[in-house]
Amino acid sequence: MENNYATAWINEPDNRKAFCRTIGPNVDVTSCTYSIIAYNVPLNIDPDNQRHREEICEVNHLEENTIAAMRWAKPIQRRTPRQKTAHLILSIVDANVANRTICSSRIHVDKIKKEPTRCLKCQGWNHFANECKSETKKCGNCTEEHRTSNCPHPHRRACVSCKTDGHGSWSRQCPVFLKKKKS
Repeated sequence: MENNYATAWINEPDNRKAFCRTIGPNVDVTSCTYSIIAYNVPLNIDPDNQRHREEICEVNHLEENTIAAMRWAKPIQRRTPRQKTAHLILSIVDANVANRTICSSRIHVDKIKKEPTRCLKCQGWNHFANECKSETKKCGNCTEEHRTSNCPHPHRRACVSCKTDGHGSWSRQCPVFLKKKKS
């Protein structure tokens, strides 16, 4: 919205309904959310449980519907057997709340940083493997033409992006990755 008055106006349920009806039958207004990540959250939290969201809001002195959604950063099936904590992504409806620490000082919270997208087929940037137009596969370990998971040289390291030896295409220390991450 253009200003605080317009935002307050559209947030009134009657105004929102009238506004949406005027534009079209399938129109809805959704609020912007701000994603943050909470590190090492105990696994007894259930992101799908509304009561757990409400308890987090209550403990942190937040309005009841401040957390629009929660999800684990890594799929549950990829956890180690004795894992006790995991990283939790929270979608917050208020930018001011997202900018301050949630869950006390025992749990560290950060804004989510968008990382560059890398194709696992060609090792190129800004697309996923299912969208890749390359006819050949490039190994992320050795740069030869095969899938990384089938690499006959799993300990050899070469990078498709910066065309150097010493690290794989997947390396977070690759100069090309670091440059793309900054922009």
